[in-house]
Amino acid sequence: MRPRPELLLTALLLLPSGTWAAPIHGATICGDWLTADEESVVSIFLESDGTLSGKITDLSDDEWGEPDVENPDPALRARPLLYLELMSGFVGVGEGRWDSGTIYDPYTGGTFSCMLKHSSATSLRLEVRGYIGTPLIGRSEFWVRLPDLPSRSCEDPQRRLEKQRREP
Repeated sequence: MRPRPELLLTALLLLPSGTWAAPIHGATICGDWLTADEESVVSIFLESDGTLSGKITDLSDDEWGEPDVENPDPALRARPLLYLELMSGFVGVGEGRWDSGTIYDPYTGGTFSCMLKHSSATSLRLEVRGYIGTPLIGRSEFWVRLPDLPSRSCEDPQRRLEKQRREP
């Protein structure tokens, strides 16, 4: 029986590009990012399931310790913004692209579908596009990598801080 290259090509095209892409490509955006409004720093990290998430790890002086007052759930309005998981569920869909995630806007209390784009491992800009329904109806903003902050580890920043506190 002769090999059939068209079957091999078809099989390769049908392979899913989902969760296996996140650990491979996710490391390129792990680390600390200054948000577009320059009011907070979000640390992006890999979850154990291979998806990307992000937590607020620093806030401007006037927001330090502020609670999540705009949350639509009254039970969550007292939680602090610091270490709040702002984004989650991102799956790699190709080189420098993550989709299927959500992002929470603490200024409005809204949660939106979101996609991320990063042009290269050396780029200092990350496009964050929040949308409702389709990415065509949404808004992009650009976050800037903070290269001087320690650790671009893909570990959850809150767990990393807790480990540092326990070490002598």
